[in-house]
Amino acid sequence: MTKVRFLILRASGKATPLDDFIIVDVNDLSDYTKEHIITAEHYNRFMLSRNHFETPLLSSARLANRTLVIYGQSAGIATATLHQRGFKAVHLSGNIPFYKTFYPKGLTSKTGSSLDITVLAEALQRKK
Repeated sequence: MTKVRFLILRASGKATPLDDFIIVDVNDLSDYTKEHIITAEHYNRFMLSRNHFETPLLSSARLANRTLVIYGQSAGIATATLHQRGFKAVHLSGNIPFYKTFYPKGLTSKTGSSLDITVLAEALQRKK
């Protein structure tokens, strides 16, 4: 099961979709600003070189025991590094253009301001 599919199924029917997860975009800030997954927070992947420094994003993830869903350039490395540091982290493979081929509406910041779980679930059903 793809991770996007997992996130959609997990969010369906919940009052607060994806409350167990923090979606993290590790692309360059300019790419994040152009378009990102709705609700994704930007994380500068170069901050990983600081072994003993946690951003507020990472601190809140650790305190709330939330899973980081990481995508973007070098997401695999970022995921592995954060996992080694004790975070629950999963790598969402692919990129925005790839995600949009399957989920053209309801997923990215250019298609809305909140995750449209109904539209995403319908796209998932068509994909089967």
